[in-house]
Amino acid sequence: MDQRVLLSKISHFWDWFQENEQMFKEVTDPQALVEAMDNQILEFGMFSWEVGEGKTRPYYLLVSPNGNGNRLEISYKLMEAAPDLRDWEFHYCKPPRAWDYRIEVYDQFLVSQQIDASEWEYVLVKTPDNLVEVIIQANNMSNVDPEDKLNAAETALIKILGEELVIDYLCALEVVSEFSPEHEHYCQAMRTLRRNFEKLIGKGR
Repeated sequence: MDQRVLLSKISHFWDWFQENEQMFKEVTDPQALVEAMDNQILEFGMFSWEVGEGKTRPYYLLVSPNGNGNRLEISYKLMEAAPDLRDWEFHYCKPPRAWDYRIEVYDQFLVSQQIDASEWEYVLVKTPDNLVEVIIQANNMSNVDPEDKLNAAETALIKILGEELVIDYLCALEVVSEFSPEHEHYCQAMRTLRRNFEKLIGKGR
């Protein structure tokens, strides 16, 4: 996207948001709110968004690049230009979250299941260019299609690591029922993933 066009769209968005922020605080017509926000956000591309209760201020607005590095640059510039509004905090991608490691998936019979991702194990493989392959052993999804297993694993990684680390450093994600002999001695519990991932790429303590 041309930078002048982008800057113009960013300016327009924040003008619109400041004029309409009350609409997000007192939701009287959820469908109209979603349509209005979609119309604004999709002007920048295939982004998604969330509004919710903030940690440091009453509300937050999050714009996600949906796993795309080029869009991450745009969402960063969009949020960098955010006005300082008393009631709002802003995020340019999905941050790491504190969560219960429960993920909803559908089995081969389209029956919903709650999967406990804390039961998984993982292996990290670093590449020469400082990227990371993540291999996850998930034995509690035997009745789930391979694509849905991968989607569940990706959801877990984003919650654990945050979207930015996944975009910048994840080069491959694989879900297996059993580790290969070369990897089985290096597997670790999922609750240690963030610490070990950050350490591997040189961002950990």
